[in-house]
This record gives sequence, structure tokens and C-alpha cells, in this order.
Amino acid sequence: MSGRWALFVASGLLACSVQSPEAPAGPPKSVHSKPAPSAGPGASATSSEAPAAPGDYPPADRVFFDGGVVYGADGDALWAQSASPGAPLLWRVSGEGVVTHLVSGRVGKDVGLFVVRGLGRGHLEAALTLSLLDPKTGLGRELFRHRGERNEAMTVALADVDRDGVDDLAFSYFASKYFVRTRHLTAQGGETEGPDIRMASSRVYADLDGDGRRDEVLGRVYGDAKELPGDLRIDLGRGFEPVLTQGGVKSMLVMPMPGGKRDEVFFCDGWVANYGKEARARLKRLRYVGGKSKVDEVGASSSEFTFFSLSAVDTDGDGEPEIVAQGDKQVTVFRRAESAPFEARVVGRIDAVLNTAVGRTVNGEAVVFVPGRASVTTIPLRSQ
Repeated sequence: MSGRWALFVASGLLACSVQSPEAPAGPPKSVHSKPAPSAGPGASATSSEAPAAPGDYPPADRVFFDGGVVYGADGDALWAQSASPGAPLLWRVSGEGVVTHLVSGRVGKDVGLFVVRGLGRGHLEAALTLSLLDPKTGLGRELFRHRGERNEAMTVALADVDRDGVDDLAFSYFASKYFVRTRHLTAQGGETEGPDIRMASSRVYADLDGDGRRDEVLGRVYGDAKELPGDLRIDLGRGFEPVLTQGGVKSMLVMPMPGGKRDEVFFCDGWVANYGKEARARLKRLRYVGGKSKVDEVGASSSEFTFFSLSAVDTDGDGEPEIVAQGDKQVTVFRRAESAPFEARVVGRIDAVLNTAVGRTVNGEAVVFVPGRASVTTIPLRSQ
């Protein structure tokens, strides 16, 4: 899933301590296999909500979309189905822990699904694992295993982390209860580990200054101590420098600027410890202009405390992607513009879920896939 649009979504933060040792598990075992047959500042959001489509996909706790395929994490199982309502399952596999992240693509000689498992509901003693799976069968091999206080990953995506022009696997995980460490798998077959950074919840890689190389953008939900807010930093190859935010950063999205010569980063800040009462969902845009970082607030949702994820997809067929923001109560589409605030419309309400995914069905319709215990449902993103 390489390309100019990159999405890194911070996983839910669970304050669990896992200490009991457990023998390493083997690669996933196939149990079923079939061949493939609110608005911006000063503005109000319009509402064009459509009811979620009935359950045409199996149940899932988390849902992912990649390459025309919907993937669902159901307990310790991972299933795959073509993005066609009612289509037969491609496969279903089980493994240790629950699937929390998934991305497909090539890293050097490795091609397939990079899948992260770790602790989750009913699997609090699971180790953190990173595996490479065959997208045709769901079977594969383990690449990395970690067992510590908090067996969770924070980010996994394809990105050029070493600025050599080739995608690597950008991976970060909790090395201890509060500190996050990077462990990137390079296209040359090596591994690089970075320093432990407290509560580093989100990372993206974007060409902010237009030099043709990717720069690291790091967001944190909390600061260096419990009472300190999170922050945002950028590294243009000279070390991290701060970017002004209001509270912690929960999610980020990279998109090319008009003209395509450099990237801009959209992010949601406003996260605080008492997030249920004091946090506010704000959408901001980061650009690097004239040798300086420039941040504009371009949207918000006054009724929500955060945007858990940000995605990019063309919802109206005009060739320009919009920003799809999953909040704690609803899904909002923001239309990009040069000036703020962005036009916003609410496309659907959601219950409390671990995540959502944005993609296109086989008939080309842009939708939000919403996990559920009865089934995965969809919310159309087209304008009504």
C-alpha cells in the first residue's frame, strides 16, 4: 500500500500490564480456506447521513481494508473477504492474540500482508508479534516477537524511513508500559531500532520541504510526565523540532499539496488526560513554508472529543480526495480547500468501536467499514 497517501492510525491505549511468560506460538493456523471466486471553526456541518448497509460481511472487533479486500479481526481469528457484499470468505486463520494492525505491500524481497497481533479482549497475556502472510491463504511466518509489560503496537505502514527512495516497513511498539520504540524493517533486509519515546502514539513520513525525501512526523498523546500534554515534532533530517499544538495528537494523515511537489500533514490534536470531558476533536493542517512550520485549524467536531483516524478518499468522483474523520460518535467528511474552515458533512453515526476502515467496494462505491459483533456494516460516503 505504498503511494502518496499514507495513513497511520494510533491504536487504542490499554493500561494493561502483562508479565506471565508463555511459550512462543507458531505461525497462524488456517481453519477455513476457499479460493477467491460538526464542522470547522465558525461553520456548521451539514448532515447527509445514510443508514448503514445490512450485514454483508462477517462479525469483527476490528476491520481493515487493503487492495480491494476487507479483513476482519474476530477474537483470535483474521478473515478476508473481497469487498463485495455477501461474497464468500477467501480464508480465515487463527493465531496468538488479536490482530490490531495490517498493511500489504513489498519490503525488499518480502511481499504480502504484514500483520500485527497483540493483547486484546480475551487475550491479555498474548505476546506482540509481527508476521508476513500470504494474501491468498492467510498462512505465513513470524518476523518479530516481543513480550513485555504492554504487548501492543502503535503504528505499522509502508514508508521510506531511511530516505533512500524505497519503502521500508515502519513499525513501532510499546517497549515498556509507557515508552514506544521503533523497529523498522528496511528494504535491504536489515532492521533499525530507534530510541524509546514516551507515549509516541502516531508517526507518518512526509516530504514536507519538497527535497524528495521523507521526513518523520511524530505525534504524542501525552508528554514526558503524566500531567504534561502531548505534542507534535518533525524531523527534516536535522533532528526533531517542535510544532505548536493544543494538547496531545491522536491521529495523522499525509496528503500531497496541490501541485504535488511536497506533502502536507493533517492531524487531530486536543487530547488531554480527562478526554471524555475536556478534549475536543480538532482537525489541523501542517505545512512547511519558508523554512518554518505553519499550522492552521481547518475543521472540528464540537460534540466529539477526538478523531481516532483520518483517511483520504475521493467521495464525489471529482478526482480530488476528501478527508474522512472517524470520531467517537460519528463519521465526518471534510472537503479540502486552500482556506479554512473546510466544508464538513456528517455521513453517519457510529457506536463505540475500536476502529473503522475506508475503502471502495468492487462496484467502486466509497464506504466506511464499521466493525460489529453481529457483522461488519458499511456507511456510504457519497454526497446525498
